[in-house]
Amino acid sequence: MLRDHQTRIDQGVPTNLVSGILPKRVHGSHQAQNIDRFREDSNETKSDSSKKRLHSKLGECLVKPAPASFHIQFKVLHTIPKCKLSSAEDLKELCFRNKDGSLSFRFALHVTDSSTELDILCFGAVARKILRITEDDVVTSSSKCEEALATLKSIVTSESSTNGTIRSTLGKDNKIYFVLRSLED
Repeated sequence: MLRDHQTRIDQGVPTNLVSGILPKRVHGSHQAQNIDRFREDSNETKSDSSKKRLHSKLGECLVKPAPASFHIQFKVLHTIPKCKLSSAEDLKELCFRNKDGSLSFRFALHVTDSSTELDILCFGAVARKILRITEDDVVTSSSKCEEALATLKSIVTSESSTNGTIRSTLGKDNKIYFVLRSLED
């Protein structure tokens, strides 16, 4: 099946946007039947919760409906808000002060792969795990800030790609947002 897929790619056969693998069928009335049959097969596969939907590119994840969760490889270009990453003070830009006065990490990672660029939200426990620092440490501990800054620099300035698990969620404004669930070292 994979060899056939590569042959279709090499021959320039248009991709079937329903599956991302199969070529478009242009047999007239059979096309609708084949798409319906594929959708039925897809629904059976989706009902089996033990099977995960695999994606190889970020662009594949932007289709509607967006996958609930996916594991993918990407390169981090910068943070939002943009940080110079030159001093521990720059980490404060990634923190947000809540109504009760406490701090919480709220930032995004602007990531890319060969298909597209995407902003992925990063906050809470995931941000603390990636940076290996708590929000309170950003204010009180300069040595921990330097370590967190070095970690963030290595993620952003790395020439190699990293793997991460991303979850899509529907916001109150009916827009789809992508939230980082984990980032592999």
